Amino acid sequence: MKRISMATILAAVLIAGGLVTLYVTQGRRGKETIPASASTEAIPASQDAGKYVRRQQPTMFSYDELVALGTSKKISAELADKLHAITTTPFLSNEAYYQGAQPHRPKLAQLGSSLRVVAWNIERGLQLDGIKLLFTNTEEFLRQADRNEQEVDSAQMRQDIEVLKSADIIVLNEVDWGLKRTGYRAVAQELGNALSMNWAYGVEFIEVDPISLGTEKLEEWKDEAERQRLLAEIQVDETQLRGLHGTVVLSRYPILEARLKPFQMAGYDWYGEEKQALSPLEKGKRVGAEAAFAAKRWRNFFHRSEISPILSSSRAT
Repeated sequence: MKRISMATILAAVLIAGGLVTLYVTQGRRGKETIPASASTEAIPASQDAGKYVRRQQPTMFSYDELVALGTSKKISAELADKLHAITTTPFLSNEAYYQGAQPHRPKLAQLGSSLRVVAWNIERGLQLDGIKLLFTNTEEFLRQADRNEQEVDSAQMRQDIEVLKSADIIVLNEVDWGLKRTGYRAVAQELGNALSMNWAYGVEFIEVDPISLGTEKLEEWKDEAERQRLLAEIQVDETQLRGLHGTVVLSRYPILEARLKPFQMAGYDWYGEEKQALSPLEKGKRVGAEAAFAAKRWRNFFHRSEISPILSSSRAT
């Protein structure tokens, strides 16, 4: 990895999706522009935005393309190129930097100004509104916690929240983008906006199982009335479905560079093994799993093995 400045801090965090490595350069004064690759849709920055890419993202899949990924044994060359691009091109936003966001650099006893990094599995963003409330209105979050939980140590919780809020880099894994279970929300983007942080999002999985796509027929279901109810339950909004799941790094420092590094080997082939597992026996098991469907515990199939983002971030000067 190329290092931009003389003083570099290296922080590595091991998470479920892979190894996330953060290179944070301090004291950099030169300018550098990171052009979007040919396969991305770059959102141009203003004329004074010479240092950092303001916004870029790869092209999203259409609903028909997602269905093709989930059902075709061999996809077209065009779709293969698009798949490669979206799993190797980070979503990137430095909007917070251009709006004046600055790092906190918390001062710690015996250490002085520090870089605090937090890693958090947010379970797809199912509690996105609560997470946003925690950061943006801590008092209301604590009031709701007092009402909803029987035993809450408000003082300890407040202290923990303040530590969390002081972090300049937050690594979140299991982050949805455009999936029904999280209301088709762009979780990474919403958190970046709410927390006034720059962010880079890397796609690890593209979820193309029949339930996520809304194409599951439940043909083995015996109770037709219940089958129709469940079919209605799993229908999706084809205009909003994006099917992306990955890792995001939120940073109060502007992001100088973001790259995705696909694992060349994985201990388990999620796509191949899980797709093969949908055998008649497995379907028979699913017929008996009415509670799982009713509780919206969807079985996930993935089209891509794990991906590890490598991010470079430079302090605003």
